[in-house]
Formats: sequence, structure tokens, C-alpha cells
Amino acid sequence: MAFGAAVGVSGNGGNVVVVGAPAADVGFAENVGAVYVFRRRGSSPDGGAVWEEEARLVPPSNPISRMQFGRSVAVSHDGTTILV
Repeated sequence: MAFGAAVGVSGNGGNVVVVGAPAADVGFAENVGAVYVFRRRGSSPDGGAVWEEEARLVPPSNPISRMQFGRSVAVSHDGTTILV
């Protein structure tokens, strides 16, 4: 899966983290890739951050093997725009 091959962190206190997994399988296609979006949702009783997976992004249609979607990722300062 190569989870974490690319990581983007928003500039607004790091409330949005985008993680690339360019070797993730999608359906029957191998190594197509995926991108995971996590958002900070507050803090736990012990003071640590609570993160929630907000989305799993995959190529829009007809993925091909070894596409490596998610090999490079970026997120805007405010966390509203993601580039893959």
C-alpha cells in the first residue's frame, strides 16, 4: 500500500492531513493508489488529538494497474483544496 509515501498538512494549525498510498489496490486493479484525508476533530481526555478519516480518494474511473495515484499530494493552507 505504501501508506504515507506522500503527506500534506494544512497550514491552519495542521487540522487537515492528506496521506498518499500510491500502491493501494482499487477493486481488481493493483497499485492504482489512493489518498486518505484526515481531519482533527478535537482532543481526547488525555489531551491528544482526535483524528477522523474524512475521505478516501481514488482515481475517478477505469483505474489502471500501477497508476500510483497519491504519489504526490498537497493541501491548501485552509485545508479546503487538495492536489493529487
